Amino acid sequence: MEWHRRVAELTVAAKKVTGRHYGRTPRFTYAAGLSAGGYLVRWQLEHYPSLYTGGLDWNALTFTKEGSLLTTLPPALRAYPRYEATKDPAAHAEMLAAGYPAGSEKLWGYHYNNQWDFLQRVIREELDPDYDGSAEAGTPFCKQGTGAGCDTDYDFAARPRSVHGPSTGSR
Repeated sequence: MEWHRRVAELTVAAKKVTGRHYGRTPRFTYAAGLSAGGYLVRWQLEHYPSLYTGGLDWNALTFTKEGSLLTTLPPALRAYPRYEATKDPAAHAEMLAAGYPAGSEKLWGYHYNNQWDFLQRVIREELDPDYDGSAEAGTPFCKQGTGAGCDTDYDFAARPRSVHGPSTGSR
């Protein structure tokens, strides 16, 4: 959640430095970001509109009470290893049901190995730190059913109301 404050601080600092260097502050200030950066841009525009003229959030992460990566990543973390090992049609169906489109199967291995587990643990730790107690961002690539705190088994819908509260989308 430090990201929000740091982006705002960076914007203020950039305007000051620009003012010192050019003798005047910029007339326009735009922010742009991709993925997590897009989420940060959208958050900045919603919470600090006076800092920006506008912004572009490209392919931004979304956090709502209804869902987010915290609802789509755990099913992928559970299903993908079965799909990869056996091409199990049920595992493939679970991947599709979680929102990973047919035709994107060639990308799943890369995302499983390089993004999904990491993102699930880091984002969940920020929004629901009590889930894994003192483990601080869980156990990498924990196997389904291995017990408390395994992000592969994370169930956003079953988590306390405080995790689903307004702060989930506005931190």
